[in-house]
Amino acid sequence: MYKRIILPLAFLWMFLPSVFACDACGCSISGSGIGMMTSYRNHFIRLGWQSAHYQSIAENSSGSEDHFQLLDLTAQYYLTDRLKLWANMSYRTNERYNSLEHQEVSGISDSRIMVNYSLVNNYLTKNGSSWLVDMGLGLKIPTGKYNPDIHDSNLPENFNIGNGHVGFLFQPRAVFTKNSYGIVFSNHNQINTASRDGYQYGSQFSAQLTFFKEQSIWGLDWIPQLGLGSEYIQRDHYKNGNSVHGTGGKGVWAMAGLSVKWANYLIGVNHSLPMVQNYSQNEVEAQQRWAIQASFIF
Repeated sequence: MYKRIILPLAFLWMFLPSVFACDACGCSISGSGIGMMTSYRNHFIRLGWQSAHYQSIAENSSGSEDHFQLLDLTAQYYLTDRLKLWANMSYRTNERYNSLEHQEVSGISDSRIMVNYSLVNNYLTKNGSSWLVDMGLGLKIPTGKYNPDIHDSNLPENFNIGNGHVGFLFQPRAVFTKNSYGIVFSNHNQINTASRDGYQYGSQFSAQLTFFKEQSIWGLDWIPQLGLGSEYIQRDHYKNGNSVHGTGGKGVWAMAGLSVKWANYLIGVNHSLPMVQNYSQNEVEAQQRWAIQASFIF
């Protein structure tokens, strides 16, 4: 029974929010998989990679294309049966291509730490279904390099490896499972404070609804998933309170993925495509996103 309930949840990291930077939307690439595997009843260490592309479509644009990549290391440790600690460190690479040059900024990014508590801990109903509800609270810590004068290099503020501010994280999630099927609703919120020079990146909000099925083939556990995700990023603001042109955005994404578990090892891949979008007042267009992650569970 426990295997049917908790094993699929280990694979749902791929549908948790990951907000990437873009030319004008002014948001920073978020630590991938915030709250990932919060329902899995084991400790784990995970290595992940994410990639996202944005294409400038503004009439006065030089035709630039931005490519953002993130390599992250994540760990989770259970303090009690209901309480777990989650931490994430990442390395970012931000690239811009246009007809004149190729620019790249890379380095250690901001870190994140979160505490999750299970409000409903594997509640079994009479018909054999199960409910699990948890809440996560955490901080984004400014460990990455922040350059307040990055625009002098003809790059937007969101190309910074670190954002120079503390962020507050809040993530609720509900999981329903019955037999080998399941539904997950996850919500992620990041409230940003002002950087040391007074620049304030827009806060980020996202939600996902994911459907999955577990099946065993060739001695492996296979978990295909389909889902919808939405994200909303507020506009950035200068120190004087004025909003920054070309920042903020929103979109709805279609997501599909597959994960495989063998013994203590877990590998998964996810692909996302925008269905509806309006980023940077339609000055940029979001392209496809990819995510690959591998975990060791103990």
